[in-house]
Amino acid sequence: MAIKLIMSAITLAVTTLVLSSNVNAATLVEDFSAPFPQWESDWLGLNSNIENFYGVGSPQGADYLWIADGDGIVGVNEVVEINFERTFGLSLTSFSIDIDTFFDTSIKVYDGSGGVILDFIFDISQGYENVSILSANGISGFSLFGPRQIEGNTAIDNVVVTTAVIPAPAAVWLFGSGLLGLFAVIRRKV
Repeated sequence: MAIKLIMSAITLAVTTLVLSSNVNAATLVEDFSAPFPQWESDWLGLNSNIENFYGVGSPQGADYLWIADGDGIVGVNEVVEINFERTFGLSLTSFSIDIDTFFDTSIKVYDGSGGVILDFIFDISQGYENVSILSANGISGFSLFGPRQIEGNTAIDNVVVTTAVIPAPAAVWLFGSGLLGLFAVIRRKV
C-alpha cells in the first residue's frame, strides 16, 4: 500500500512538473513592415536595447530600421552593442538578421554566457546579407563594428529568433515542495 502511494505521488509530481513547467517554443519575426512605431512595443523593442537611429517613434525606412543602441556614442570606430533582456536571451535557440550597410562592417553574435558564436564581415557590394546562428546556450545579443559610423549607416530587417521550451521557475518550486510533501508522507507511514 505504501509503495503504491509513493509511486502515485511520484507520478503526480512528475506529471505536474512536465505539464506546468514549460513555456512553449515560438518563432518571432520582426520585418518592420507594420505601421511605425509598432515594433517598439513588440517583442524586439521590449526585449532589447535596439533603437531607431532617427529617434523613438520616428519613421524608419520603407521596410527596415536604421539601427542604434542608444548609448549616445556615434562616430568613427564605433561599436553598436545590442543586448537582449537576460531571460529572453537565454531562451533563444536561433537568431537571424538581414543587414545592409554603406561601409565595411562586422557582426559578432554572443551566446548566453557572452562567448562569441559568430564573427562575420559584410561585403558591402552584396546589398542585404543574412547572418544566422543556432545556439544551445541562448543568445545574449550582437554587436556591429567597423572603421566608420555604424549608426545611421546600417539598416536591419527580418530579425528572426526562435525561443526554446524552457522551465518556469515557479514549476521548480512547486516540484520541490511536492517532493518535500512526499517525503513527509513516507516518513509518517514508516
